[in-house]
Amino acid sequence: MYEKFIEANPTPQSRIDAFTNGILSPDPKGLALLATDPEKAYTKKELYDQFLNFYGLDKLPITKDAVWAYFKGDLSNSLRGSSLEAIGTVVKLRIKKITVNYVTAYQKADAGRDFGDPIVAIGTYVVNKLSEMNAGYCSLWRILGAAQVPKEIEHRRGFRVYQIIKFLAENQESKFTQAEICDELGIGYVSASYILKHLGKAGVIYYFSSHREVEGRRQKGWAQYRLAGELDDTEEIVKKARKLKPWFSNVGDLRRVVRYIRKKPNDIFERNKLSEKLKIRPKIISHCLSILSELGYLSYELKGREIQSVAKANDITRILWEELFEPIERVSYSLNPNDSELRERLEYYQYHKEEWKKAVKIQLEIYDRERSHIGQEGGNEIRGLILLVLSQHKEGMKASHIYEEVNKRIERKVSESEIYDQLKNLEGIGNVRKLKRGYYVLRS
Repeated sequence: MYEKFIEANPTPQSRIDAFTNGILSPDPKGLALLATDPEKAYTKKELYDQFLNFYGLDKLPITKDAVWAYFKGDLSNSLRGSSLEAIGTVVKLRIKKITVNYVTAYQKADAGRDFGDPIVAIGTYVVNKLSEMNAGYCSLWRILGAAQVPKEIEHRRGFRVYQIIKFLAENQESKFTQAEICDELGIGYVSASYILKHLGKAGVIYYFSSHREVEGRRQKGWAQYRLAGELDDTEEIVKKARKLKPWFSNVGDLRRVVRYIRKKPNDIFERNKLSEKLKIRPKIISHCLSILSELGYLSYELKGREIQSVAKANDITRILWEELFEPIERVSYSLNPNDSELRERLEYYQYHKEEWKKAVKIQLEIYDRERSHIGQEGGNEIRGLILLVLSQHKEGMKASHIYEEVNKRIERKVSESEIYDQLKNLEGIGNVRKLKRGYYVLRS
């Protein structure tokens, strides 16, 4: 009955992968699957129109080609297939049309109907629930991450998120360091770092990390600053800062930092605490403090690891586990199509169709909003990995080798042009310098 699905996903762990990143991420993919009738096959235009009509929508935040790609997907050798066809929840057919001979169409398979549909309904409920609870971001795409990863990576990010949420939810009263989570779950340090940071930012777990930036670079410890001498006039400081760092444009934030320090001359100043007080992004605070230190107004000491990273479950962690990941885990092991808890949310939405349409509209709006803000965060991620790679090669590296090393550490495919663009950005702000054509090193 589920031959193609089981063939594509032979283990419970691979099925968790399929149900999370294969169906739920990005959000419109699962919604498109659920919208189809298992008794019908759909061409590209019919699929798009069915999506709109099924939920009573006037438009979608994605194109007709994007909806089609969710079903057909990327089946190349470089990336593990994550389309609905590749994971076995839809089948490809060739159907005869009156106006043409044969065209490609897709039809929902038994696994898509029995497992995909209720899981998508649960996902829609969870997104709306997180939105009501004011999570930092709550699209399934942002939480679960990219669907496609290089073949050499065993699991997609969705599986590792499931592992972390389960572990924290089952140990709700305990706190864990990042190292303890990596050891317990067998997750790589770099991967765990980004996942924990993103989940913490969303507010779906409590997470504090002692990793800070000093002079714009990631360090093992963090800097504590003290006033080293009398502050000049604020505008005089801004003038000196502009001369020292011509690329620095956040002069208004620098003025606020200077005014705050002037009011608290005996305090110790730390990046994250100052960011919290002044409501200025931590990275900007880091640059402001570094500039003031270079100008001689502040002194600092680099603290070690007295306070390690701390992760702990909160109320949203429990909801994610109980409402989303626990049902996915259970059905991944049992493959029971009659799982009552799994089908309950789907049956509720089918009975309350107007509430369902409203919930889907909210989910798509959230997805569209969060997708439009991912660019800057994605750039920060790539730049951070470039700096990490270069910090391990003091003599410098060829750009093509940096490209290879970054792609080993990231959960999505990054092109060479993206790496070159970010190297130029880092060179422009003074974090790296070019040794010779195509070679880069951290600026000392």
